[in-house]
Amino acid sequence: MANYYITGHGVIVLNKVTPVINALFKTYRIGPFDESESAACITFISDEHLPDWDEVLAGLKALAEDRHVDMSQNTDNSTSGFLASLARHFNKTNDDPGVQKLKTYSFTGTPELDILFRLASLFDDGHSIESIQYHEYWFSDKVRAGEFNGMGKFISHELTCEFDTQQVVDLGTCLHTAVCQNKPESAAQELFNEIQGILRGIHNSENRMLIQKSLADLLQADEKSNCNKSHQT
Repeated sequence: MANYYITGHGVIVLNKVTPVINALFKTYRIGPFDESESAACITFISDEHLPDWDEVLAGLKALAEDRHVDMSQNTDNSTSGFLASLARHFNKTNDDPGVQKLKTYSFTGTPELDILFRLASLFDDGHSIESIQYHEYWFSDKVRAGEFNGMGKFISHELTCEFDTQQVVDLGTCLHTAVCQNKPESAAQELFNEIQGILRGIHNSENRMLIQKSLADLLQADEKSNCNKSHQT
């Protein structure tokens, strides 16, 4: 039976490491703040420590007690209610989109960095978190096909962008097949799907549409340029 290992490293770009940041990212073994980079490192090594929601919530509850956060509105004593109360302490309202999303999260297993980033944005005690830049790979001690993968992720207030190595291999395989079979429409569809996935990571719909239009204009201009070059030769 194969054993699997995960190793991840990244940085949180922010103004400073605060009690909120320590509570949220202690489970990712957050390091000291580097003033020259305005960042702090995070690490995930599966055979040493597994990030866990229980650790995150314990840290946030200790923080809430230290700050004497009013929990009177958390009548059902739920995790989402607790986090909403903490958000109100940091001057967020119940109508805030970030507060509304709390009920959709599952607080079990490994905490996703996307959610930790959103929580940090709700509980800003001066950290002013800007982004998370993270790399991760997993592998098996059995050397065989499909037993290795890597991933890179960028998270900010404006967008989320993520790629894994299998995604690149799959895209290359599909493009190779389409080119070899002389199916340009199939190749174009694969590229379109990939670009659409990237665009969906841009949170603001207006920005997304403007970028999509600019991309279409660039492709059209490139096509005209190539046509002109072919006519000149």
